[in-house]
Amino acid sequence: MKRVFKKTWKGIPIGIIATVFLCTAVLAATVYFTAILTITQEIKEPWEPPPPDYGEVLAPDIDLSKVDAGSSFSQTLTGAIVVNLGPDGEGELLRMVCAPDDLYTDFDVTATLTDKPEGSGVGLYGYGITGGGEVGIQLDLRGTYIFDLTIAGKAGNTLGAASSTITFTLEEYTGPPPPP
Repeated sequence: MKRVFKKTWKGIPIGIIATVFLCTAVLAATVYFTAILTITQEIKEPWEPPPPDYGEVLAPDIDLSKVDAGSSFSQTLTGAIVVNLGPDGEGELLRMVCAPDDLYTDFDVTATLTDKPEGSGVGLYGYGITGGGEVGIQLDLRGTYIFDLTIAGKAGNTLGAASSTITFTLEEYTGPPPPP
């Protein structure tokens, strides 16, 4: 062992060179610092787009005045139907389907548009439904459309409480495009 420490390389003892190499190797294997990165993420339900906003139709129930059997009647209700059209309802078709009670011999409904959003091309006139018919109106802009409702008809000879319905639906418009 003494011989190893007495040998030299370019005048430097081999023992010192070996000691320096060993210490360098030990220091190279030493960890100077450690960093831990933590990644967190919440797993949730898949994203779904919000439901479309077509708007709403406000059409409260109507109680007409009593009528004698076989008599005609007519009643106009101002602002009876209010359509608040949402952004997804623009350009769609408002369909009104009338189903009169069998106690009537004649039953007509006219929805007259009296107010509409500014810039709308929908005509301010009456849209009539005769008997058990239907009518559709293409609503072109979002906003509020107000209709007066005129109900006219003739009661039959059978007595009882008549109950008629008008169903409002907003549907996809499949007709020709509006004029420019």
